[in-house]
Amino acid sequence: MRQLLLLITLILTFGQLNAQDNKHISIPVYGQNDTSFWYKWIDLMGNRIDSNDLKNDRKLFHFRYWNGPQILEIWIDDNKKVAGKLTNFAVKDCGSDFKICVSDSLNIFKSTKILGDSVAESIYNVIIRDSIDKIQTKQLLKGWLAGWVGAELIEISDLQSYYVRDYNGYKAQPNNAEYIDLIRDFFKELNVLINFQKEINEFTQTLPEGDYSNNGIIKWKNKKNSR
Repeated sequence: MRQLLLLITLILTFGQLNAQDNKHISIPVYGQNDTSFWYKWIDLMGNRIDSNDLKNDRKLFHFRYWNGPQILEIWIDDNKKVAGKLTNFAVKDCGSDFKICVSDSLNIFKSTKILGDSVAESIYNVIIRDSIDKIQTKQLLKGWLAGWVGAELIEISDLQSYYVRDYNGYKAQPNNAEYIDLIRDFFKELNVLINFQKEINEFTQTLPEGDYSNNGIIKWKNKKNSR
């Protein structure tokens, strides 16, 4: 039986701001299924790799896409300029519980690449053109199948609101799933502009030999290439 969707809506009051600066927060929690797990994961990893908490962000607009061990961010600064960055990260497996491994900064490796102005603006234009921020999380879309494991989540923040969108497993959804063509095309275009696979491959080559796990479930071994 399909689990019920609990849509948690919170009002977050910033102690340092006036009462009119309250921010509306919407986080989808799908029982104990993948959205709950992955939201807790991005919350944990965001703290460990120094990504600012978008629930407290005060930028005019801030988009963050979690693509497994990569984070793409696009934002508008106070000067109304579009900017962005891509962060690759990896957590060395310490042979213990993942939360224990990630609590030690020596186990965390990351690299951050500032995007060129034209690339950042192109991505922003795709976000606005496709109105991805207006499409509901997958549990509220018709025809989407539950149970697909992945880590494809979007956080969007502006001055009034913060919300999370979960599109895990979008590649495996049936062709008649609601908004599936638009969502597939959106991620495909992001990949053309960024080439996520190339970026993560280059990052992986800089890592020391060892076992890694970015989420405590999937583990992988990194071996230095012989030259």
